[in-house]
Amino acid sequence: GLFIDRNDNLYAIDSESSKERHPDWTTGVRIGTTKEDRVVAFIPPHKTDTPWGAMGEGVAVDPDGNVYGAEGPISRPTAGGGLTKFAKK
Repeated sequence: GLFIDRNDNLYAIDSESSKERHPDWTTGVRIGTTKEDRVVAFIPPHKTDTPWGAMGEGVAVDPDGNVYGAEGPISRPTAGGGLTKFAKK
């Protein structure tokens, strides 16, 4: 999923990377700008028993800068999906 805020900040969430699909690539939220091809911040995935972790498939950001990851049932099978808030520090 992608989200672009009113300041042209781009948030791209990656739930599909793995050693088979993208070697040496970690799932997570990459943050940049629509004006430049550069990642300026990264939110790491949830810790799991895999080296690349687990992350949601949809992303949104509220006016305070908190990032939300929407997770399907594969990320949280016992909960049937969920929403994770990554609070801005």
